[in-house]
Amino acid sequence: MAFWQQVSLDWVAGTETPYPASPGDGFPNQTQAAEPWAELCRRFLAGAEQAAAIASDDTRLTQMVRCPSRPGRPVRMMTVQDQLLSVAAHNSYHFGRIVLLRQLLDAWPPPSGGFHW
Repeated sequence: MAFWQQVSLDWVAGTETPYPASPGDGFPNQTQAAEPWAELCRRFLAGAEQAAAIASDDTRLTQMVRCPSRPGRPVRMMTVQDQLLSVAAHNSYHFGRIVLLRQLLDAWPPPSGGFHW
């Protein structure tokens, strides 16, 4: 989630970070050290805060940004708003999958509490 969130934020900032050649490119490979969990959380939350700050600037939402596609496909043009909606939908989907897995493992709601019925 942090990987794709950052790619979208790069595109919104005008940095044409290349689209990964394969789905696994967003994850560390066997020769790379895994990022510590606390750092990954910090990086994800910092990106979410950055996205929220961008979303609060109404003047930027309709700006068009270049969004590289998979190798061999043309570059897409999207508004900043569309990119931010994509980030929100992507993150929501994956957080929902995490909740579902925890429900299946009888590990939801978390010990800290939460809504359930």
